[in-house]
Amino acid sequence: MFNPMKSIVLALLVIGFNAVIAQNKVIGYTSSWAGNEEEIQYSKLTHLNFAFVFPNTDGSIGEFDEAEKLRRIVEKAHQNDVKVYISVAGWNLGSESKEDGLWETIAENTKSRKLFVKHLMNFVASYHLDGVDIYWTYPLSTHAANGYLSLMKDLNVQLTAKGKGLSAVVAPIGEMAAYYPTEVFALVDHVNILSYESKDSASFGYDFAHKSLNYWIMRGLSTEKAIVGIPFHTKYAWDSYENIVAHGASAYDCFHKGEQYNGINQVLAKTELAKSNAGGVMIWEVTHDVEGANSLLTAIGQVQKGVLTSHHINTLNNVNAILPQHKEVLLEGVAHGEIIGTANLQAVKKIKQKD
Repeated sequence: MFNPMKSIVLALLVIGFNAVIAQNKVIGYTSSWAGNEEEIQYSKLTHLNFAFVFPNTDGSIGEFDEAEKLRRIVEKAHQNDVKVYISVAGWNLGSESKEDGLWETIAENTKSRKLFVKHLMNFVASYHLDGVDIYWTYPLSTHAANGYLSLMKDLNVQLTAKGKGLSAVVAPIGEMAAYYPTEVFALVDHVNILSYESKDSASFGYDFAHKSLNYWIMRGLSTEKAIVGIPFHTKYAWDSYENIVAHGASAYDCFHKGEQYNGINQVLAKTELAKSNAGGVMIWEVTHDVEGANSLLTAIGQVQKGVLTSHHINTLNNVNAILPQHKEVLLEGVAHGEIIGTANLQAVKKIKQKD
């Protein structure tokens, strides 16, 4: 006999379980030019993004020299139930006058856009990939934003038809993020926020990650699709976390010879922020980690699973991971001239009207 209350309870349990899964993404980047696939701790990841392939101005995919490495990575990742996306980059290529000139050239032209999607789908099929990650981080005009949206719509249609995923990378906040078309949020599985990549001297800190997450949530990105970025390298010299630990620096510090980096304290705090208020974390890049007690990926997993050492618990007890009012962050950004663009200004007007 049909029991509506039982059905509702079961439905809520399913929703709750899916919500937990959505809150536990650990997305790692690994690059074609550095690291070894044997160094990747696959069991601590849910997704692995291989960076990069580059498109040509006609939309075709450029020469790819890391075929065997990618095949080995896909095999090992799939053995550990880790999804592999190919990350596609092109920013700062193809034009002397516009940093996103190559992307604009491809996206604004129907012919080149279709060729790009076709070649990329062939690439995904050839390497048995699970999805595509678009690393067009800085559309810098309304024109570029329109092209970006058209490109992502075309990709979404083709990838969805094949049961493949689509993700995007975005700037943390400010002018570089202002023209990003929010309509893309509905087309992607998740959005990787570069919540550490800024000229701001404090951009590697918890507060900057916090503010970046707020910015995108205020723009309309759902919490389950928002992914908080964490660097496994120093801010200026791009020295790896592995090298920092190897040279005797404490894994619990946030500075090394004047360089900022994220030690275990920062990683614990940012992961707790993501666990409570986002869909997970993203790492650049996973081969920079170490194994053992100082492993940042282990620290991430401990926060997400709630299995922490006494030191980690004491650390997190001192972290305020509660997000402030989203509207306060948005208005603060406007006051400092950090937020521009029609979508943002409309959001501000709505907030002021409600107040």
